[in-house]
Amino acid sequence: MVGAIVKGVKYLLVFIIAAPIALYVVLLLLNLSDEDKSAQVLTFEDFISQKKQLTPQQNAYISLVGITAKPNEDIHVIGLERIEKLADFKLTTKPLPFSDFFNVDDINAQLNSILSSCQRGEQLDDNCQKSLLNQQEKIARLINENQLLIQRYRMITQLPHWYEILPASIVYTDGMRHQFLLSLQKLNMLAIWQMAMNSDANVDELAKLLKQQGLFVRNTLASTHILLTKVISYSSVEQHFNWLGFILTNMLDSMSQQVLKKSVVNALSQPLTPQELSLEPIIIGEWQFAQSFHQQMIDETEGDYAWLNFLLMPILKQQATLNLHAKVMEQAITSQSEERGRVSGNQLCLSDKSWQTLSWFSYNPIGKLMICAPGLDFSSYTENLNAVESLRKNVLANLIR
Repeated sequence: MVGAIVKGVKYLLVFIIAAPIALYVVLLLLNLSDEDKSAQVLTFEDFISQKKQLTPQQNAYISLVGITAKPNEDIHVIGLERIEKLADFKLTTKPLPFSDFFNVDDINAQLNSILSSCQRGEQLDDNCQKSLLNQQEKIARLINENQLLIQRYRMITQLPHWYEILPASIVYTDGMRHQFLLSLQKLNMLAIWQMAMNSDANVDELAKLLKQQGLFVRNTLASTHILLTKVISYSSVEQHFNWLGFILTNMLDSMSQQVLKKSVVNALSQPLTPQELSLEPIIIGEWQFAQSFHQQMIDETEGDYAWLNFLLMPILKQQATLNLHAKVMEQAITSQSEERGRVSGNQLCLSDKSWQTLSWFSYNPIGKLMICAPGLDFSSYTENLNAVESLRKNVLANLIR
């Protein structure tokens, strides 16, 4: 009796050890080859390739990356150098491979302090105006200390193109200067507000600066294929509309106010275009980030989890994963446009308990788990974009009534 129990335990232990190994071997055999690039992936790559053909000197993003360079340096050249360095930085914990001449954190802190009564620039009302008037010396000091930065930013707003070049590692998205865009806009608008508060303000110069700022934020909103930049851009456009009404309402000279009003009303009369409201290019950017992440996983050959990568990489097929991700992203946009918004457990990602699902997951199981686990929801972004368009109409209505 005891011998039978021991024998049974031995068989059970052998099964417990052999079954996972056998399953892993079967998965290896089923995952010997990868897929070819799908039609969607080829379309995405064509989009990226076309964007890369843009003249670098006319790409505002490159100069933005280099905007904090030393006074004697060319921000476009420094931007290119920094982007090249970021392209070489993969999985690592090293700090960003460049330093800033300007103290970005200090500038952000000063802006937040000055605009604290204005909800950091989101609530521009009478209380905000009083607060800014009481801080004119502080504002003047901030603007004077950062004249070069403002000049560089205004030069960037005149460039016709916008295309982000992604770093090799998503760890270094800070180097892309996304968040600093809003701070630069606030700094510029404070400088314009300061000009407008003078009784002898140069109205033509004010109109020119406001128009150029508006063209830039709307061009960025229309051109970007990165979700984070899209979010920041519609905040930029929203703030721009608020600043237009705020500056015009608080101008001291009524004659100058009427002259500037024509320019402001003309700018606000332009509805957001379908390209500005579209999220379709964003799926390409999200796919690019996924491609970067997958490559990082493949390149991870050292560290605490290198052994896990060694086991999982053979059953993660990179191209098949990218193909599936492209399909899922495309369907997410389609679902959003049909007011269904969320894509989770759809026909592309089988989730029911069946042999069909088991069979489907047998090929590229790791890639499918990575792509199908999270639900994709673009509806909130569309709502925010529609809210910006509503704000434009409201600011315009308040000015012409």
